[in-house]
Amino acid sequence: MKKQLYHHGDLRAEMIKKGIQLLNKEGYEGFSLRKIASMCNVSHTAPYRHFKNKNELYKTIGQEIHSKFKEAMLDGREGCESDPRKHLLNMCKQYVSFMVNNPEYFRYIFITVHGHEISVSPEDIRFEEEGHLFNVSKKCAKEYFEQFYGNDSADWVLGFLALWSMIHGLTLLLVTRTIHFQGDYLAYAEKMIEAHLDHFENSFLIKL
Repeated sequence: MKKQLYHHGDLRAEMIKKGIQLLNKEGYEGFSLRKIASMCNVSHTAPYRHFKNKNELYKTIGQEIHSKFKEAMLDGREGCESDPRKHLLNMCKQYVSFMVNNPEYFRYIFITVHGHEISVSPEDIRFEEEGHLFNVSKKCAKEYFEQFYGNDSADWVLGFLALWSMIHGLTLLLVTRTIHFQGDYLAYAEKMIEAHLDHFENSFLIKL
């Protein structure tokens, strides 16, 4: 079989792309540079020009997804840092958009088991690492919900989980193509988020 010729940088990028697909399909146990070389249609020695072993490629894949997702989430605060509700709304929309446009990333983060567990308690939501990609959204959610609950309350956790569950459920339906919108799915997502926040704020005011 004739092997495909890659520019030096192109093969590295293609290996990351195919590596994510392989991890999602076979998990870490089925992950190997030889399989990825076959998927890229290059010799089994070619990957070693870019990665010394599969663990280095695996780590690079995690860093790649982390970097791109964090960048997308930070874009959600553009021009709305002083408005917690708008900031949270934009970040939720960025979440849906990023995951729908990068379904392999979504599967890697949420469906394929990699041991990156998110710990939830009545007091807090904790991630394994300080630089975890979800710490950006956690900070945003706290700033919004603590307007109502106060800085000393942990009730923001419930508010965050309820909102995240809703947008995550919509994202899952879109990524798996369980549903298909005839129109702008982000406009629909925005209406859902707005309605959820309106309901939360109205319910909170009724209790006062």
